Amino acid sequence: MGRMGAEDPSRAFPAGPIRMERMPRLHANGIDIEYETMGDPGDPPMLLIMGLGAQLISWDDGFCAALADRGFHVIRYDNRDAGLSTKMEAAGPADIIAAYSGDPRPAYSLEDLADDAVGVLDGLRIGAAHIVGASMGGRRDADPAARPDARGTHRAGRDRA
Repeated sequence: MGRMGAEDPSRAFPAGPIRMERMPRLHANGIDIEYETMGDPGDPPMLLIMGLGAQLISWDDGFCAALADRGFHVIRYDNRDAGLSTKMEAAGPADIIAAYSGDPRPAYSLEDLADDAVGVLDGLRIGAAHIVGASMGGRRDADPAARPDARGTHRAGRDRA
């Protein structure tokens, strides 16, 4: 017990080829963003924003399914520089020493991250959504609900950054 497939080695891996399905993608804010939805598109939308550099899979499938079961159309996406969304390679690697000395020259800003979230909503033709953020995704300055156009109907988040 304990290890997956330890009792029955034939169950450790599926037989035959593994089929990978392509995630939906949209173009917003000058980048490509991979996203996934769960639940009925007619239900109130809930946009999940994970922290900097995090993929959509950082949101637990069971958590997302529970939200959908409670009547939300759940939307989660890969942040820029993460997962299958556009990588900001032209900017080069992050220079932490320069950032601490006051010269960060970031490849993108928190405002860009908020624009990405709004771009996901726009791409899905959603005017406003419940916003849930975790870590950097919960920062008020990276939150589309904090924007002048107020894209969030409700906001829940925790900034741990």
